Amino acid sequence: MSIMASKELLAVEPPSEPSPHSASQSGDVGDASKDRGGQRVGTMADKLRDFEAVMDAHYRGEPIEKKIAGLNQVIDEHNQWVKSTQVSHEATRKELEQESQAAQAIQRQIEEADRLLAEKPDRGNKAAVESYNTSMERRNKLVEQYNHLGAAYRQHGTSFDDVVTKSRAEQRVRQEKLSSHRADVEKQIAQHKQWFENGEDLLLFRGVNRLLAESYAEKLTGQTAAVIKRIDRARAIRREMAEHTIAANERASHGLLIVEATLCGQEKCFLVVDTGATTVTLPRSLVNAMGLSARLGKPVEARLAGGIKTTGRELVIPKISVGGVEAQNVSAVVLDEPKAGVDGLLGLSFLNRFDFQLDQRRPKGLILKPKSDK
Repeated sequence: MSIMASKELLAVEPPSEPSPHSASQSGDVGDASKDRGGQRVGTMADKLRDFEAVMDAHYRGEPIEKKIAGLNQVIDEHNQWVKSTQVSHEATRKELEQESQAAQAIQRQIEEADRLLAEKPDRGNKAAVESYNTSMERRNKLVEQYNHLGAAYRQHGTSFDDVVTKSRAEQRVRQEKLSSHRADVEKQIAQHKQWFENGEDLLLFRGVNRLLAESYAEKLTGQTAAVIKRIDRARAIRREMAEHTIAANERASHGLLIVEATLCGQEKCFLVVDTGATTVTLPRSLVNAMGLSARLGKPVEARLAGGIKTTGRELVIPKISVGGVEAQNVSAVVLDEPKAGVDGLLGLSFLNRFDFQLDQRRPKGLILKPKSDK
């Protein structure tokens, strides 16, 4: 009888690992009722809800890292399934090989017995006939054993064929789901990255600042708990965005030094320390929120880092506090926010009021001391 050949091990190729920084992003939060930056053309409560949704999508909980970690977990689980499947199939393949070898060993014994039994004994020789019959009985038992092993081997092989077929079908389903999941995650990450590259973060920050200014204006008409809560939430979003920008700059080899300042003892803002800027700069929305619009003067020229010149309305800020020290009546220029999470620049109109030192190796980075008398 023929011996069934041993089955091949299921060949499953694990998917390649994703790049830890594969790109993607989500676009605007919006529909046609929203402007860029996710701001709804509606009530301030609507705008705040939109801003919170954008923050959830792009800032909170390290969304990119979570998406990549989740994808990597799915891939790890798939690879673990592949590994366990391969181990199981290899063990079965070895069992089949051992069964085949055992059957082949018996087959060789049968062939040797047939060779010896080919020569018939002299029927008149009782002892020779008895020996021949004993050998034939032994040979028949070997055939019986061989047939039993053969039947078990065929059944085992058929069962293994079914397992392999099911495993391959499951593999296809798993890999299709994995490919779909990976494509979806990579799309989300790419959209997320594109959102930042398109400057939507800066538009969001400016939108939040406008909301803060509008809420302050509403507060003047009659203070309500809802308005105060909205102001607190806008402040919290501003801080989240600032902390995100500060952390990114701390990770960068040549990042900006961003400090927290307090305007008029009331409103927190976040400024880039810029020794190349002649003056402090603030955005119009923050000026409005602080009720300083009436102090705006004529357009003046300001010099920024790198010798860049720009023009904005002049302003004298009653008080700025940074790191426990303060300066009064500080000259400033009103300019748009330079980047998400940053309100403006802390320039020489403030810094020159003090003996200052920059040391980004220290936690606060900016050291300010009262001017020493010389």
